[in-house]
This record gives sequence, structure tokens and C-alpha cells, in this order.
Amino acid sequence: MPSKEELLAHQARLRLRQQQLDELQQRQLAVQRHPTGTDGLLDAQQQREVEAQRYQLTKLQRAVEEQLGQLSQQGSAVDEQLRQLVQQQRQLDLRRDRLASEMTMIEVQREQLEQQRVKLSAERDQTT
Repeated sequence: MPSKEELLAHQARLRLRQQQLDELQQRQLAVQRHPTGTDGLLDAQQQREVEAQRYQLTKLQRAVEEQLGQLSQQGSAVDEQLRQLVQQQRQLDLRRDRLASEMTMIEVQREQLEQQRVKLSAERDQTT
């Protein structure tokens, strides 16, 4: 199970990829807003660049979505582990309380036995 530090590092990598994705989108929008050429259409080189950017953008989007899915699964696994730990802690608390109660009962029984021993010793001493 990944540690908190690993999850934070993974989250930082996702943020960086999202930033790269945003930059690609901004460049693509800039190219679309300001086409060059005499007739206002993109020339072949610009069209290839736009297509390459679209491809990279799609690739990055898929990678980000995949990593978000993995992060979600890891988060679910962490949540499940936490739930199990809380349940274990509750069971340990119940056991501790039960043992404390048993210890108290043993102490009471010990006191009663001591009192009975003293009483029997006194009775024995009186009969002899």
C-alpha cells in the first residue's frame, strides 16, 4: 500500500501533467484564434503542428485519467485499511475493558479470600 508521501508525490506528478495539458490546450487555442496564411486558413505545416498537439493532448488526457483512476483505487484501499484499523482498535478497546473488569473481580475475590482466611485463622485460634 502506498504511503502518504508516495500519494502526495503521485498527486504532484498529476498536477504537473495537468499543467502540461493546460499549456497544450492554450497553444492549440492560440493557433486556432490566430491562423496565418493569405486566406486565413492554416498551412500544411501549421495543420501538422495542430494535429500533433491534439494527439499529445489526447495522450496526456488519457494518462491523467488513468492516473486519477489509480489514485482513486489507492485512496479506496487506504480508506478500507483505515476502516479495518478502526475496527481492530474498537475490538482492542473492548478486550481491554473486559480484562480490566476481570482484574477488578479478581482483586475483589482476593480480598474476600484474605478476609475469609483471617476469619478462619481467628476461629482456629479461639478453638485451640
